[in-house]
Amino acid sequence: MQHFGVDVSSKWLDIADDSGEVVRIDNTIKAIKKWLCLTKESDAIAMEATSSYHKLLASLAHNKKLDVYVINPRIIHHYAKGVGRRGKSDKVDAIIIHRYLTKERELIHQWQPLSKEQEMIDTLLNRRRQVIKQKQALEMACKDIRHIVTEVIPTIKALEKLADQLETMVVSKIKLQDTLKDKFNLLLTIPGVGPLTSAYMLNLFEKKHMTNINQLTSFIGLDLAYKDSGTKQSRRRLSKKGAPEARRLLFNGARSASMSQLKPLYESYRTRMNHTQSTVAVMRKLLKLILGVWKSQTPFDFKKYNSPLMNNT
Repeated sequence: MQHFGVDVSSKWLDIADDSGEVVRIDNTIKAIKKWLCLTKESDAIAMEATSSYHKLLASLAHNKKLDVYVINPRIIHHYAKGVGRRGKSDKVDAIIIHRYLTKERELIHQWQPLSKEQEMIDTLLNRRRQVIKQKQALEMACKDIRHIVTEVIPTIKALEKLADQLETMVVSKIKLQDTLKDKFNLLLTIPGVGPLTSAYMLNLFEKKHMTNINQLTSFIGLDLAYKDSGTKQSRRRLSKKGAPEARRLLFNGARSASMSQLKPLYESYRTRMNHTQSTVAVMRKLLKLILGVWKSQTPFDFKKYNSPLMNNT
């Protein structure tokens, strides 16, 4: 069995193998298929997630029955610093990815291709996130320039309309699929979970196999990061190493739930934490409810929801 680490770009692939050799091939169907003929089904291949440039290699390698791993570039970046990499090039990056695969393979989740429907939903969610990001950037850039506010407002409203259209398209895509439609409606029974949050979490669970709440919390970036040493205890902060869009949607959902059905829970947190910390605590609780409904495949029943914090208020 061989391990391959691949540095991906739009034009070519740099591939490092167990011998330490690095070869470069074109990032085309013909070149990749020719190279894959030299591999075996038991081999493993890893690459960074680079926009959409890695998808062709990942798909073809999966079809060849190789074990495929698509890794977050941030992980490789910090891993390279940790092993003392001094220079950076495509060849060196391929060697680092190969080293990470061989040393940490047991900790990496294997990549699985999405269905066409999942791919479309994923694309629409990403496009909506980009539109919202551009809208917010425009608002921040122009809020202090009074004489052009009236000219900017139509653009901002157009971006809001586009975001709403993309959300409608996501929901309609989900409702066209019977299996996804039922799961989508189940998540909507949770306080604070709207159509977009339900669609996002549904798409996440379809892509990733989350088995417990700790795994899900870490993936989204709601786990705590700290640097304790000896008798010194550092301040606890959110790691924020996961998907920012998931945190944004959960934050909005937690604020909504904190003013309605989960208000007693929020008020209980407020007796010992500030507003932001209390909202984050509700976010984590909301995440547990989402995972619970997903795993049980039963709607959320508030009458059966027993929480000491809810009963204390």
